[in-house]
Amino acid sequence: MKTYKPFRDNVIVQKLELKSPIILADGVGTWIKVKVLAIGPLVTEKIAIGDIVWAENMFNKFDYTKEDIGVILSKYLHLGERDDGRQES
Repeated sequence: MKTYKPFRDNVIVQKLELKSPIILADGVGTWIKVKVLAIGPLVTEKIAIGDIVWAENMFNKFDYTKEDIGVILSKYLHLGERDDGRQES
């Protein structure tokens, strides 16, 4: 099995949901729910491997054998989801 190590401020994620209940004020863009699999060394956000987060849909696949695994810049991660269902930033 291949493993990947992200560089700079990239985060490897697994896509969980394609659409979100979050609507941006200008109505532009969509958000996705992702699970954090690996974190690059320059990521400054307080996220950990295994966290479930909401992100702008800037997801890019890099392994075409796995449709739900990809990479996203950490600046597009916006909300962490807690176990009790409340959102935290």
